[in-house]
Amino acid sequence: QYIDNLCVRDLDSVECMSGQAEITRAHGRMGGKCIGFDKSYSDRDGVDINTACGLERAMSFALRIRRHGSMWGVPVCSSWYWIARSGSGRNCDSPGGDTRLQRVRSGNVMVVRLVLIFVACWTRGVHLWLEIQCLLSSTNGVY
Repeated sequence: QYIDNLCVRDLDSVECMSGQAEITRAHGRMGGKCIGFDKSYSDRDGVDINTACGLERAMSFALRIRRHGSMWGVPVCSSWYWIARSGSGRNCDSPGGDTRLQRVRSGNVMVVRLVLIFVACWTRGVHLWLEIQCLLSSTNGVY
């Protein structure tokens, strides 16, 4: 309640780790007020969710989403999907993978921070969307 009273809720959608910002543009074409957020947009520290400044900025955008708005998350999945397991060290017994590898550590931080943002949004009545196409795995060939 305290956070709701402090925050202006003026956004319809935020797309975190948005890449080409297709969702942001689609919402904008429908008249929504949206923000896309991705480290590829700038060399500045404030757009990379894996930095303290980037997390703060992403959370501030998320807290501006109107009730029943949408939060979209598209974490880099190159170390998460099943075919990369031998290179990432991820498995059922060690889902965090081989943390000696920078890309694995980076992926872990990214996902933890996205979950933190999602929890804040969920408690405020925001709809959550997560792209998981690379996270799918199968041992029987059915996806």
